[in-house]
Amino acid sequence: MLAGLGIFGGSIYAIGRYLGAVLLAVNIFLVGWMIFRMSRSAGWALAGSLLVLLSTSTLVAHTWILTEALYITLTLACLGCALLYLENGRFVALAVGGLVAGLAIVTRYAGVALLAFCCLSLLFFGRGGWKKRLLQAAAVGLIGLLPVGIWVLRNALLGLDLAGRTGIAVRMPPTENFVTFFATLWDWFYPDKTSLTKLPRLAILAITLLGLCVPLFFALFKPGRINRFRHPRLAQFLVALTLADVIYVAVVFLSIVLSLAGSPFNAEHTAIGRYLIPAFVVFAIWLSLALFLWVELLGPRKVLKALPVVFVLYLVGLYLVNFNLFRTPPYMGYPQDALQQPELVTVLRTIAASQPIVTNNYEEVWFLSGRPVYSIPGFENDLTGIPNPELPLLMQPVTAAIDRGALVVIQRSTPDEKNFFDPLLATLRVVATYGQFTFYEK
Repeated sequence: MLAGLGIFGGSIYAIGRYLGAVLLAVNIFLVGWMIFRMSRSAGWALAGSLLVLLSTSTLVAHTWILTEALYITLTLACLGCALLYLENGRFVALAVGGLVAGLAIVTRYAGVALLAFCCLSLLFFGRGGWKKRLLQAAAVGLIGLLPVGIWVLRNALLGLDLAGRTGIAVRMPPTENFVTFFATLWDWFYPDKTSLTKLPRLAILAITLLGLCVPLFFALFKPGRINRFRHPRLAQFLVALTLADVIYVAVVFLSIVLSLAGSPFNAEHTAIGRYLIPAFVVFAIWLSLALFLWVELLGPRKVLKALPVVFVLYLVGLYLVNFNLFRTPPYMGYPQDALQQPELVTVLRTIAASQPIVTNNYEEVWFLSGRPVYSIPGFENDLTGIPNPELPLLMQPVTAAIDRGALVVIQRSTPDEKNFFDPLLATLRVVATYGQFTFYEK
């Protein structure tokens, strides 16, 4: 999308900012539309929309020039297709949902969860016999794989790795990381203002959700009760939302365990809830509709009609304590680094084309310099987490480039950071230092 918009000119930084703002608006609208469509309650639609708007994690995700914002949009579009299918039973609605899921897979590997959701929705909520449902689910799966097939074919024609991953290896994260992952949910409702440790936070959250879900489940499926609701498919849509989140979280876990996520499963990522943000947006819809059902089940009491207003005021008051986060300039990744370090960018872009560049942060240096670079390989294998037995072989192109007079650009998070290639750097001289980046030459 950025490449397409970049055709019209302008700063990629500005384009990324405006695109993030547009996607945030679209996502808030889709959340409100689905809640209103199922509840016919403007109050609960507003409550759910504000829950997404006021979440600092969601807001931050839309300031990144990464895939999160677009993936959330595709997730909500897919859920909207499922909602329309529940309403009218037309196969075309979920066929479009399958196509959207295919685009989500191209956007993020976790998008396979959406395609599985569309197929399972046809099996669970489809009209007609099982044979018809199975055929329709297979058709939706094939439609969803169409964008993926085009993407893989494009990679093959360009001589690239077909899917951006060269292998699979099982690497089970420590139990503590799983606890951290789910404890992040607490921060959506009590952001950064509690001293409780992870396990108590997780326990209170689990009790709260079970207390909300279990009585609702039994009341919802009591004979004759379903006809009281304003939308006859509301119960099915709640189940569909639950299914969507369960599949997504399962796929994220599996991709991390199989080392497909491309990032370690650690506190750095779970602290901002990056992997869970799409699940949270879906949960915001579920929570708003579940609370709406509680009001309906308890009867038409006037005091209960004010519950959406109370809920909205609670959210506003809760997130006001973090208001400074909304005033902080958003982090835009490498484009922002380029704007904040103009001298570094100037130096990198004035290096002679004949002089190679070697670095331990190939992504950022490639972006800042605008040219290919040699990457110092990791000491550990990315998939297995053990020392890389092929390290000497992988270092050969790097040392050959240094022998040809390459500029070595090393980024260190702290001045005393130690790396396995420090003995190599000891044979070089320091040319210059720009913030975390140090330049070396022979």
